[in-house]
Amino acid sequence: MIDIPIELQLYILNYLDLKDILVCKQTCKHFSTLIEHDPPLRYLVQLGFNGLIDSNDLPLSKFNVPDRLRILNDYQDAWEHLRFTRHRAVKNEGEDLWSLQGNVISQITLDHSSIVFTQLPSEIRGVAHSAWQLTSESLLLSGLNITGPIRFTADPIQDLLATIKVDAVLGDTSMAAIHLNSLRTGSIHPLASKARLSYRANLTIETANMYICSEHLALTISIRDLGRSQYKLCIWEWKTGELVLDLTEPVLAFSFLTEHHVMLMPPKRRSGAELLVFDLRSIPSPNTCLDELKTCSFLFPSFKPDIRFDSADIQSNPICALTPAFPFHQDPKHRISTINLYSAIKFKKQDSYMFVVPHETLMSHVSASSDIPERCHYVHWFLWGTQGSRGFRLPINHNSSFSGFRSSYGMRFVDISRPRPNQESIHIFFADFNQRPIRKALAFEGLWERELLDDRARKLRTVVDASVIEVSEKSPFSVQVTTSLPYRYGTIPLTPEDWARPWFVYAQMVEDGIVISRYSPDLADLNAAVVSVDASASSPYPNVNQPPQSRGPEFEAWTI
Repeated sequence: MIDIPIELQLYILNYLDLKDILVCKQTCKHFSTLIEHDPPLRYLVQLGFNGLIDSNDLPLSKFNVPDRLRILNDYQDAWEHLRFTRHRAVKNEGEDLWSLQGNVISQITLDHSSIVFTQLPSEIRGVAHSAWQLTSESLLLSGLNITGPIRFTADPIQDLLATIKVDAVLGDTSMAAIHLNSLRTGSIHPLASKARLSYRANLTIETANMYICSEHLALTISIRDLGRSQYKLCIWEWKTGELVLDLTEPVLAFSFLTEHHVMLMPPKRRSGAELLVFDLRSIPSPNTCLDELKTCSFLFPSFKPDIRFDSADIQSNPICALTPAFPFHQDPKHRISTINLYSAIKFKKQDSYMFVVPHETLMSHVSASSDIPERCHYVHWFLWGTQGSRGFRLPINHNSSFSGFRSSYGMRFVDISRPRPNQESIHIFFADFNQRPIRKALAFEGLWERELLDDRARKLRTVVDASVIEVSEKSPFSVQVTTSLPYRYGTIPLTPEDWARPWFVYAQMVEDGIVISRYSPDLADLNAAVVSVDASASSPYPNVNQPPQSRGPEFEAWTI
């Protein structure tokens, strides 16, 4: 290949992925020099290094690559230093019913006269701030009445607004109707062959939440059976209206892993929790049970014999590319999933834990299991969790009923660090689990000099030592649990004058920043330690009765 013209070599290299480009770079000095001095190739390498995708499919040489490279460097530098270019207050529309998808905040007004949308800006990426609304009159023309109790979620890239209404039909029977509308116009979505999707439950539906991933729309509903709440899962192809899955067994938690792969957590079936992954394209029929599916089962460490495990939460974002804005956007394959486990012994709450797992940790085993003939392929904890995840103990106030804050986006995670006794200040805890810069730093500095990884000129510090969950009275696990996925972290202080009640302040990741939400002090007397919204959109009170005078939060968006 060295003998062919340089122009042709560059043309070929521009169509390779990051892995192949790096292999070529290590092959010989010629290719290394060629790649280092070619702006389009440097741009591709930097994109892949940071888990991003270029927003154009055409060859990069047709665009102003030096400008893109400069924007990319500025973008990453802002995240490295936690430097936000803009702090913007987002108007609270009054109702405690809102959604956050991509960089779009959706709120319903207090009188239910309209749904208001706010596109958060990014000064570095050139994403402009915008706002628009859909009135109840315009939505009513398409058959959607938003004056009653509703829930909604949105997919900006597909211009899709999905709204669900639940009505009692007869006795305990309930009917859930999902309306599919254009996010911009409010009319029936032009790609939807059916204006609405319906699901009938023979028990009372308590809550209903939706998740959109490409052509799939998932619905999880909480139904009351024998005095206990159970969650059911249904998935449609929303464009055709075809029901893909109506799982006959209850689930504790659910999320999409890819456009075609689903990950869910069933109630305790063996000695501990397990995460099941299966391909929607291999489902034998919509009405099916887990034992009929070909699954890849990720096993967690075993629980103590008397542990009651009946609550969990899975968050992963973005599942699909939500905002392909110029010049680049987040690669959905380069993201983390957060898995929260909640347990108790005779209704006495045990310590709860969050495990952060990169997408590639799961997909490497899922891909390998596709060639295995067994219906269920078990992946034991030591094969995936010890080195491929990082465990954190959740705060004691973290309630599984209010676990839906979207705290991660891509490889970044954010949360509020609550003050300890006799401390007034609270902080935003920010963590980045992108392994590529960490590996580069480790290779450059050496493991024996890990203290040098804390670049004092930056906000982020690197953690490479393992975390250990010891066997104790409070731990739900019967064995010692070790996790060692490296990560970088930083903190941002919040002043007590602005955020006087730390237990009612929450942080959520979006693609270009952090959204801070604060609930009114009037809510302080509610019997709820943590207030949040679910993955797709909901009131922050998904499993309890609405307070008589609940109000929505105050929003502040920090964007780069």
